[in-house]
Amino acid sequence: MTTNSMTFLQSYFLRCYSAEAGKPRKRLDFSPRGEAIFQTFLLTSISLIGLLSIPGLALLKAEATQQFMLSYRSPITICAGISTCLLAYVISRRVSASVLDPDRLVPEFATRRQQIVGHVQFWSVLLVSLSAPFAMAVLYGYPVP
Repeated sequence: MTTNSMTFLQSYFLRCYSAEAGKPRKRLDFSPRGEAIFQTFLLTSISLIGLLSIPGLALLKAEATQQFMLSYRSPITICAGISTCLLAYVISRRVSASVLDPDRLVPEFATRRQQIVGHVQFWSVLLVSLSAPFAMAVLYGYPVP
């Protein structure tokens, strides 16, 4: 696998893996692969929550769906949270399984530049995922504090 054929999440996984592989291990720490899967899961779940809240705002605009969603608020909230976590977990596990030999790619992703790119990726996804629902709420005319 070359760096040109990698997806966004695969390169983020390898950046996290290479950063964790260079750290000394303590007894209770995750392995570098486990920590990279966890950080990839975090990035994936943040982006999914941000993107999936946009259709929720669109559904709340109609009166019939608004009454339905507000009357079943708790089950919808629980199911949306669990399904988002399961989807993010499956995606992050598939990304980690697609990288067959991450130890071979550690020198390529262990540079300071790659670590900075990983931080920029994380903060970009975080800001876009948090601002997209607010932008849609403003476009739909909801009062935003």
